[in-house]
Amino acid sequence: MKHPIFSVLLAGALSLTLLAGCGSNDSGSSGSADPGKQVDLTAFAETVQSSYELPSLMLADEALLDSYYPGLSDLSLEQCVVYVSMMSMSNGELALIQLSDAGDAGKAEEILQARVDYMVGDGNGPGGAMYPESTRIWDECSRIVTHDGYVMLVVSESCDDIAADFDAQF
Repeated sequence: MKHPIFSVLLAGALSLTLLAGCGSNDSGSSGSADPGKQVDLTAFAETVQSSYELPSLMLADEALLDSYYPGLSDLSLEQCVVYVSMMSMSNGELALIQLSDAGDAGKAEEILQARVDYMVGDGNGPGGAMYPESTRIWDECSRIVTHDGYVMLVVSESCDDIAADFDAQF
């Protein structure tokens, strides 16, 4: 009987630790967004995935993030939620970032754009997307949207609608 109670107490303590680690830091906010406004990027990602038809996406771990988005881990991030396609011929990706310093938004945009450029290729051969339809999706249906210290990359046929939903968070 001690074990179930201990498990519940441990789960509660871990939950509180996670919430404390995700606290807000408004010191780097600037721009037109409400500096006190916090957007829960995990909740937004879940809403996007349940509202739009996206391919099978998985949450990227640290090693995958470093491989797909070199330089991103060098930035100070408040939140980082990145979902990538589970199969190479599936088309879609969703990267949501909150930077500790809104001044790093340009760097984050460059990192996200480098991912798009790699997937599309340079015209001399296939890019990382490899297949013609996948390349088209990355080329025509990717959007990078920035609000203050928040940056999103979405790759989806519904990219404009998802971008509008992201805009509505601010």
